[in-house]
Amino acid sequence: MKRILVFLLVLIGIQIYSDTNNKPNDPKAENSKTTKISLQESIELAVKNNKDIKISMLEYEKGKLDRGAWKLASEEEEYAMGELTIQRLAEAGMHRYEISNYAKSGKECRHNLGYWDRVEYLGIGAGSSSLIKGERFDHIRDRKAYIEKIRNGESILIDREILSVESQMEEFMYLGLRKIEGVSRTDFQNYFGKNVDDVYGEILDKLEEEQLLEFSGNRIRLTHRGMDVSNCVLAEFLF
Repeated sequence: MKRILVFLLVLIGIQIYSDTNNKPNDPKAENSKTTKISLQESIELAVKNNKDIKISMLEYEKGKLDRGAWKLASEEEEYAMGELTIQRLAEAGMHRYEISNYAKSGKECRHNLGYWDRVEYLGIGAGSSSLIKGERFDHIRDRKAYIEKIRNGESILIDREILSVESQMEEFMYLGLRKIEGVSRTDFQNYFGKNVDDVYGEILDKLEEEQLLEFSGNRIRLTHRGMDVSNCVLAEFLF
């Protein structure tokens, strides 16, 4: 799997990809130039419309894109583009409030924050999902079948899962740690009736020693280095 840097304005539906049609004589300069242009356009749109901006690395399978249409950046170029993104967004007053998301203060996407805070939600309509009282369930995706089953008084559920306490602890940690502010020890205690150190103490100590996590008062959060390898860090909290 390969990755392409994408700038995504999540609330206004505009996607601006870094065009990596590199010139043979100076591919690094072309990557950098195009990234700066795409990023500046994205920032201007986000600031103008008071919108959230999401930075992601898209993955694609070899052979899925037209041959010659894209030339991938090296890992070093990819990292440099990411650091440039953080810098430019900060200069524009867009603060990083989650690993991939940036916004003006007070303009953070409440929809996204709800997922990371594990707020209960009810999905209505074909293909929707819900999380209510520790139970996650999905509705059938076919619209005609969905309507027909409702008319006939039949169940519209296709998947139902009652989350174990362990699963809820996992989600609390690996979703909450995506936020820059991290997770609260007090909230963990209140939700589960257990001290987070009693459950994850060895993992927390190991990740702090590796400078991937840091502790600040009541909160546990990723370091800048931890954000760079967040997938590996968050996987540590799976039982």
